[in-house]
Amino acid sequence: MTIRDMDTGPEFDGKSKASDHESRIAYGSNSTGKRLPESVARSVKFYGANLSNADLRDADLTDAKLVVLNLERANLSDAVLTRAILTGSNFANANLSGVNLTDADLSGANLSGANLSRANLSGANLSGATLKNADLTGVIWSNTTCPNGVTQSGSTPCAL
Repeated sequence: MTIRDMDTGPEFDGKSKASDHESRIAYGSNSTGKRLPESVARSVKFYGANLSNADLRDADLTDAKLVVLNLERANLSDAVLTRAILTGSNFANANLSGVNLTDADLSGANLSGANLSRANLSGANLSGATLKNADLTGVIWSNTTCPNGVTQSGSTPCAL
């Protein structure tokens, strides 16, 4: 089954309230440069959407499924993405400073040039992810699966 075969559900249009986006699904939507109202979208599901330059700072995206998204240059500073599934998504040059990615799945994600300073990557899966030129200052690495598949314990950063 491809994404085109699935029910598209309501799309984020940048005008509705954040509470309207709980457990919502958007396939291939384009929300370039939009701000998520009220900054809460728990369990939201986006597949293959373009959220480049989106303003998602302070957003609560706990348990979100943001699969194969374009979040290039998006602002997710201080967002909560606990247990989020972010596989194959593009975070190139995104602002992820202070983001909580505890137990998130970032396998295969592109984090090239992203600002991950002060990010919490405890229990996160980064296997196959790209971290080239990413700012990793002050990152919390506790039981993090690194891009090479090795799990880090304590505060030792992933070998890049």
